[in-house]
Amino acid sequence: MRERIAWILVVPLVIACGVIHVALEAMAFGATLVLVAATLLTFLSPRNGLLWALLTGGSAPVAHALAHAFSIAVAAPPPVATDMILSFVPAICGGVLGISLDRILRPRAPDPPSDSTATHSPDHR
Repeated sequence: MRERIAWILVVPLVIACGVIHVALEAMAFGATLVLVAATLLTFLSPRNGLLWALLTGGSAPVAHALAHAFSIAVAAPPPVATDMILSFVPAICGGVLGISLDRILRPRAPDPPSDSTATHSPDHR
């Protein structure tokens, strides 16, 4: 169920990350939104953590490329190669944070007791 919610949320979150990054000059807000989106998506579906990081981190460079292709004026300066690589840093941090939150907050079933301890006890002959 959680994975289905993540797949529903991914499109609006990625579009929001890209549009806000292109429309605003505040890079910190865009990076924070990428971090929060990657954390939320990875918490909901930890198996796809790398995919969520790639989608949210790549939203800013793709949005810049689309704006340039369609001759849309953007508030943020065009990214250079290092900016494109650095846009993945908050996304990867968000992915790691989401997996960590999942491991802390999600209850796990206890491991079943193993029978090997009974056969190796000193009283067993």
